[in-house]
Amino acid sequence: MPARPNPPYPVFFSYAHIAGGDFDENPNRAFHTFFDDIGKMLYHLTTFGTDVAFADTSMRAGDSFQKVLFERLAQFRVFVPLLSLRYFESEWCGREWAAFEKRCKELGPASYPPIVPILWNGLEDLSLPEWFTERHLFDDSTQDSLYREHGFFGLQVLYRDDYHAMVYDLARRIGQVSKSADLPDGDPEQLRILPPRFGGSP
Repeated sequence: MPARPNPPYPVFFSYAHIAGGDFDENPNRAFHTFFDDIGKMLYHLTTFGTDVAFADTSMRAGDSFQKVLFERLAQFRVFVPLLSLRYFESEWCGREWAAFEKRCKELGPASYPPIVPILWNGLEDLSLPEWFTERHLFDDSTQDSLYREHGFFGLQVLYRDDYHAMVYDLARRIGQVSKSADLPDGDPEQLRILPPRFGGSP
C-alpha cells in the first residue's frame, strides 16, 4: 500500500502565547524566531515541501482563523507541543491536545502516537502533570545538560551555537517520527467542539 501523501503543514507546533505588557510588548518574539528556524531546517531535512509546519501565531482571533486552525488540527502528521511555564494552563493548548488525542484513538493501543514534546523552558522549571509524565517520555535530547536546564528559550538567549545545534537535531527527530506517522484525518467540526484536555485560560 503506498504511503499517504503529506497534507499541507504536516507538523503542528502547539505553543502557549504570552500577552504583551509594559515590560515587553512582544513577548512571543523568541517563539517566532524559533518557528522560522525550525521551519527552515525541516524544509532542508525532510521531504515535506514548502508548507512544512503550522503554528498559531495570531492569538487565535476570529472565527475565520479558528476555522483554519481546526482544519490544520484535523490533518497534521506530527504534533510538537512546546512545554513552557504556561503550556498546561492554556485552554487553547488543551483544545489542540484534545484534537490530537481524539485522532490518536483511531490508531489503536499498539501504535505510538506521533508526538515530539520539546522543552521551551528548563525541565526543572516546569510543573508537568502526572498524566503527561506517565505517558510521554522524552527522547535522548534531554540528556543534553544545557537543553535540559534551559530549554529552547534559554538556549536562544544564552547559547546560540547550542541552540542552532538543537534546532537541527529536532528537525531530524521530527522527520524520523513522520516516517512512521499514519495519523488518521479528523473532522474539523467534531474537533472544534471537544472539551479542552487541560487549561483554563486562553
